Amino acid sequence: DGSTTWAEVRVRLFSDPATGEPTMLGITRDRSRERAAEDAAREKQEQIDRFFSLDVGLLSIFGLDGILRVASTGWERTLGYSIAEMMDVSIWDFVHPDDLPATQEAAKRLRAGEELLDIVLRIRAKDGSYRSIAWWCAPAGDSVYAAARDITDLLAAEERLRQSQKMEAIGQLAGGIAHDFNNLLTAIL
Repeated sequence: DGSTTWAEVRVRLFSDPATGEPTMLGITRDRSRERAAEDAAREKQEQIDRFFSLDVGLLSIFGLDGILRVASTGWERTLGYSIAEMMDVSIWDFVHPDDLPATQEAAKRLRAGEELLDIVLRIRAKDGSYRSIAWWCAPAGDSVYAAARDITDLLAAEERLRQSQKMEAIGQLAGGIAHDFNNLLTAIL
């Protein structure tokens, strides 16, 4: 039909025992299906690699044992470690000691097949500081697929807002007391 196909060809050259003339024996095997499957697998891997190379988030795949298998480049920017430094290392090595009980509980729930939404853990950066990371995790087989977001700056802004609100309340209280004190002094005078 004029279509192209992939084939594996094996040829052996030998002499014909009866005539002594060189003779070839060949076997051809159709590899079209295998090649199509290889191409599909390669394309799927390229899609995954492109997705994980996006620098827009913190994407990762862990084993149920906590060992990092795949990580997006956003982790490099957030924590300062290269992807190579984080690969094949347990997440336990990066978690703040105070957050280990919550991490162990989360791991137990993931092993039970439960999805985890918005778990916040402090993760050690390369410079020794800790970043607050919000996690969304879904187990599948022996892997955990995780999307995370660095919320350190958000938490710091919320704390500044709380402090500002406290100062405003103290200011209003002090103003009210001063006003009342002024009214008392006016009555005395």
